[in-house]
Amino acid sequence: MIKRISLSHDQAIKAVENGDFTDDITASDDAVVLVLTQSWCPQWAFMNKSILGLGDGPEDLSLTIYTYEYDKSPHFTRFMTFKESVYRNWEVPYVRLYRKGQFVGENNAMPAGRMIEALRKAV
Repeated sequence: MIKRISLSHDQAIKAVENGDFTDDITASDDAVVLVLTQSWCPQWAFMNKSILGLGDGPEDLSLTIYTYEYDKSPHFTRFMTFKESVYRNWEVPYVRLYRKGQFVGENNAMPAGRMIEALRKAV
């Protein structure tokens, strides 16, 4: 089962203020993906299409995918600076993977199938 949730601006700023995303997001499901991106990014368009292609997703993995298009945020510069300085990542989309609340990997522009595979291996 896959749930897709757009992060609110308040949730994003809470991460900036705390130095990372909190357990209410990262441990909200057995497997969690955070996609931090900008709406204009062609790799994001490809990745989003790949995620939509999963439909309801695999039966053996309960997954929540949080997305945040921070170029649409009133806190654009503040959030981008956080992402680049804390996560040391300057590319979009930036993908963070969590399993049972634990950070298990990161990447850029992952196809959905590879994302699912990485989460399954992280058990």
